[in-house]
Amino acid sequence: MTSTPADPAPVAAASCPGGWDAAALVGWCALVALAVAVGRSTRVEGTELSLVGPVAAVTFLACLAARHRGAVALGGVTLLVGGISAATNLVLGAAPALALAFGAAHAVHGLVAAVVHEALRRGRTGGAPPGPADRRALHEPADLTALVASALAGSAASALVGPVYLAAADGAPLLSTAGEWVLRNVASTVVLAGAVLALGDRRRARRAARRAAGRAGGGSGGRPGAPLPRAGRAELVLLQVGAWSVYALVYVVLAEVPVSYATLPLSLLLALRSSPAHAAVHSVVAGVVVVLGTLAGHGPFAMLEPGLRVVVAQGFVVVAASAAMALALYRCQRDELLDGLARAQAAADDRAELLRKGFDDAPAGMALVDLALVHLRRAAPSDGDGGQGATLRVANAAFGAFLGVPAGSLAGTPVDHLPAEHEGPGTCALDAVAAGAERATCEHVTAHGRRGRLDVTRITPRHSRPYLLVSVEDVTAQRRLEAALRHRADHDELTGLPGREVLTARLRRALEREGSRDVGVLFVDLDGFKAVNDTAGHAAGDALLRVVATRLAAAVRPDDVVARFGGDEFAVLCHDVASPAALVAVGARVVRALEEPVVLEGGAHLVGASVGACATAGTAPGTGAEEVLRRADAAMYEAKRAGRGRVRLDGAQDLPQPRRSAEVRPPEGTPTIRT
Repeated sequence: MTSTPADPAPVAAASCPGGWDAAALVGWCALVALAVAVGRSTRVEGTELSLVGPVAAVTFLACLAARHRGAVALGGVTLLVGGISAATNLVLGAAPALALAFGAAHAVHGLVAAVVHEALRRGRTGGAPPGPADRRALHEPADLTALVASALAGSAASALVGPVYLAAADGAPLLSTAGEWVLRNVASTVVLAGAVLALGDRRRARRAARRAAGRAGGGSGGRPGAPLPRAGRAELVLLQVGAWSVYALVYVVLAEVPVSYATLPLSLLLALRSSPAHAAVHSVVAGVVVVLGTLAGHGPFAMLEPGLRVVVAQGFVVVAASAAMALALYRCQRDELLDGLARAQAAADDRAELLRKGFDDAPAGMALVDLALVHLRRAAPSDGDGGQGATLRVANAAFGAFLGVPAGSLAGTPVDHLPAEHEGPGTCALDAVAAGAERATCEHVTAHGRRGRLDVTRITPRHSRPYLLVSVEDVTAQRRLEAALRHRADHDELTGLPGREVLTARLRRALEREGSRDVGVLFVDLDGFKAVNDTAGHAAGDALLRVVATRLAAAVRPDDVVARFGGDEFAVLCHDVASPAALVAVGARVVRALEEPVVLEGGAHLVGASVGACATAGTAPGTGAEEVLRRADAAMYEAKRAGRGRVRLDGAQDLPQPRRSAEVRPPEGTPTIRT
């Protein structure tokens, strides 16, 4: 069994600090060596101090890139950049001890500045470690503050190494040397590292914008933090070239003319009209012009002695670069906020339009009721309210259709003037919610008889006055159907009369009324109805029952209730019965009404009725509805046993009975079917 060699790429990566590949490390080493060489080329005559220190910016960026890979990676990169710095200084003619001191100082600067920078960024993210992109970002004013603070910290820490060695070895004044050292490294870090961070952030913003545009189908999009430059390309070129030309005039062409202040407004103007990246690049070029002119003995600082010349030139570069980048970042942040506000406003407008369309086109009636002036009052006109109550702010078409008026004419209408009234028990939902309830429901009926279920909700915005959201659902057809179903459930389908349950319930309510002793019940059973079904069929029997129901309704008094108990049995609830004799009189009219022949399609049928009567005046107090009906039913059977076609009163002996009239005859030529 043979083993395949391992992939060399992971091995090479593992051998480099932080997992970097060899090319990245070689690149950083080359940058450190180049920065040391540039710095030594700008040494002030008679000293080991340089006018510029680009190596401070390079070591800071290298350590910053390694910081997120862990402590081991950071330590390895710190040692590497320190060693490259020392070796380059040694090659360029520095004494071995001086080369080692400068290498150590540069390593300390990069390490401390990177650690402080991440700590400041971590504080801005609530303690969470910032991502790699956030560590190398420069798109907010706070990022510039973190950069300046970390540059100061790194420069101060490295001053404990480099200037201390120079003071000990060469007798250089410690304080002035340390001041020049700190100022030089701060200028280098702020200007050069700031430019790198700003350009990197610009590239990331462009990539994010392209990804956003791709997700949006090719539209012009960008992340909220992307710079939003105002100036066009041509204007930027003119501003940059013009500003650099003035810098060259002041610091290269002229000599010992104190007009350095003339260049600062140009830097600020360019920063105001461009992005942070453009401002950073401008600061780098302007700094190079200032350094070269000062080294050549030109510019407004040439009149100063060499040591002071270094301090003033570096101080000017720091001030100009910091002011320009700060202004650009603040302008960018302002544009970002305005752009975000515009996007939020556009999104809010879209949502408002969507809600408006949903409100206007909703199938249910909807309206907003304004409660800004006074609380809602559903007062009668006699109360002197004058209709001044809550008013409709807006209503949709369905709401107007329910009320039978155009929706556009409802705006500003007092609620009390709407053509709809609360119906049913309880408080009107509008009144309940206006009085403080969060939500309530009730039913309203319009002047045209349309019924709607009102659902009212109180809306209390955070920064405005409360109002009511009213929705109305037209339930006219539903209520009609419910009424029809209730009627069908409570009434006999054949005759249309109320059923047993309805009459029993009404009798119970009548008996429950205090002191009610004036109620009577007639129990009616047809005589000979079975023969109709047997001889003429059930269809004829049904037709006869419908005729009987009509005659019963006509025979009793208007307030009496006729019900069908089932089969050929009927019952009559009589209110306001003056005496048992009056109840019997109503029963006698029933008997006479039903003794007349019932003429149907197949012939005339002679049927009769036996009636049992029970008056509550003759019963014991507290007698229930079922007991009254039972007594009337028993009296009806007594009437049948006594010969039919008569009325029998519960608890009474024989009474004079109505007799069938001899003159009662069916129509001429109609066959008579006697039962």
